[in-house]
Amino acid sequence: VPTNLRGFEPVHDGRCVTLFSASNYCGTTGNFGGVIIFEANLSFEIQEYMAPSLEEIQMLHSETCAATQKVFLQTRIKYLEMQAKRQHRRTAAARMNEQIIEKICKMICEKKTDLWWCFFNMGAESGRVTPAQWREACANVLGRNFPWVYLMKRLHVVEEDGYVYYNEFLNRYRVEFRPPKCKHLNWRRECIARVFESIMSADLSLKETLMLFDRNCDGTVSFREFNELITELDVGLSEPQVRILMRLITASPAFNAAAGSIDVAEFLGRFRVVYSHVINDDKRSVPWLQRALHCIGKAILADKAEAANRHYEQQRQDGNLGPDLNTRRRSSAVRAVALFQKFKDYNEGGDGYLSYADFVTGIKRLTIDEEELGFALTDEHLYKVAEAVDTTGSKRINYLEFLQAFHVVDSNSNNSAAEELWGQICTAIFQHKSSIRRALHQFDPDMTGKVDSEDFRSALVTVNTVLSRTE
Repeated sequence: VPTNLRGFEPVHDGRCVTLFSASNYCGTTGNFGGVIIFEANLSFEIQEYMAPSLEEIQMLHSETCAATQKVFLQTRIKYLEMQAKRQHRRTAAARMNEQIIEKICKMICEKKTDLWWCFFNMGAESGRVTPAQWREACANVLGRNFPWVYLMKRLHVVEEDGYVYYNEFLNRYRVEFRPPKCKHLNWRRECIARVFESIMSADLSLKETLMLFDRNCDGTVSFREFNELITELDVGLSEPQVRILMRLITASPAFNAAAGSIDVAEFLGRFRVVYSHVINDDKRSVPWLQRALHCIGKAILADKAEAANRHYEQQRQDGNLGPDLNTRRRSSAVRAVALFQKFKDYNEGGDGYLSYADFVTGIKRLTIDEEELGFALTDEHLYKVAEAVDTTGSKRINYLEFLQAFHVVDSNSNNSAAEELWGQICTAIFQHKSSIRRALHQFDPDMTGKVDSEDFRSALVTVNTVLSRTE
């Protein structure tokens, strides 16, 4: 301990200076500490410091920690605020993106037929468009204020080959109404069954049937020709519903996109696909007749490729070049065209109808698997089959009756048109829900939220009367 309790102590007449460190010796005594600072000329300065008491050190440490914690907390708070703002911005952006996607999906449902028509008029082959054409069509129909480049990626519309297949794209989006207790399948089928039945019941000859659809006699059916027919028949389909039927028909590989038309024989086959009725209910219940129709159909189509090829060869000779037969072997086109050719083969009188005798004679030329059938077909059996096929009861078989009896198609395909038409009806209800709600309020003055079925029907009929044919 320095004698003077200072931080330094000179000795030897100032020639030696001893420096001490500050200490309080556990509170018993204490001295300053010293630091000597030399200048360049070797002059020096001694500065002293002191060691505070343990209580002061503890207080100073606490104050230092508090100040440090305060600075840390302020920094942490600012960091958390920035993180919260960033997360909010990210969440808001994600929420906005989802809202945009949801809005786009609703608009696609509401404008599906307009979108298809726009894609269709671009003249792209095989139901496909380029990404640029897809963006342009969406901008024209749905609006130019949407980020279509971003949405094209987000919706994954471009396939691996670099094209957008617009039929598949549009089929993704639909307004669904499927209550578990609602049996509406038959009702949906009736929407299209009326079209087929009204034409079939007219009992037209083959030539009249072809001219009904192929009005310019070029061997093909265009959308304009089909639309004119449905309009004239007045079967209650709106223009969007007619476009739905044409969209399903033109999904066929035989569709000539450049010309906007499809081979008339395949058109009738595709038209048959959407019709679910087969033969009269009272005759369908006869087991042997069901087996006979199945076996006869297989025998008629046993050489379907050769029969279809004869039709296409005739088309080529007439100047109506169709696609190569090899591209059709995996589609229903061969069956439809083969039946068309077989009907002409069996029509010995050339009047466009099959008499019962024509039908029986043609079927007797076929090789029918009697082992699968379970009995030998006699003329009596065949005349009863002809009577069952003749659903109009005219004592002769027109082409549509022949087609609908023997054109076997995938059961899932039969419902596609009904599903699409049902979807269009649901979309129209969704699009005009505000008007329907106001109409329902007229039947619910107490605002209970419930009306009976008759009032609900009246509200729908009222709204439907003011809708144009384009809706």
